[in-house]
Amino acid sequence: MLNFIKPALTTAILTAGGAAMAQQTVTLINVFEVPEGRYDETVAMWEVARDVMQAQPGYVATSLHTALDEGATFRLVNIAEWESPAHFQAALQALEEAKMPEIQGLKFHPMLYRTLRQDPEN
Repeated sequence: MLNFIKPALTTAILTAGGAAMAQQTVTLINVFEVPEGRYDETVAMWEVARDVMQAQPGYVATSLHTALDEGATFRLVNIAEWESPAHFQAALQALEEAKMPEIQGLKFHPMLYRTLRQDPEN
């Protein structure tokens, strides 16, 4: 099983269930520590996960970013938007049930966020 669910993330999802939070989309920011020689394999794994997640209720969008410096600690960053923490939690179940490829040494650091401040132009 992949390490998509961490105790801190699960706790954040469960405690973010207030009425105000349910009205606002949430952003998943998941940074990846990619082992040397596993970059392409990690991108392919992300694509499989993306396909599973985008079919789930509450999914809005996702994008995968790559560091310009190949030596960066967090070589890949996934940013996804969900309608609510509850939608994301339910989608994690589908991801756990999917036959995801495992990548030796790959580390994830996922966390849900909500917008606190925004550029007034947007």
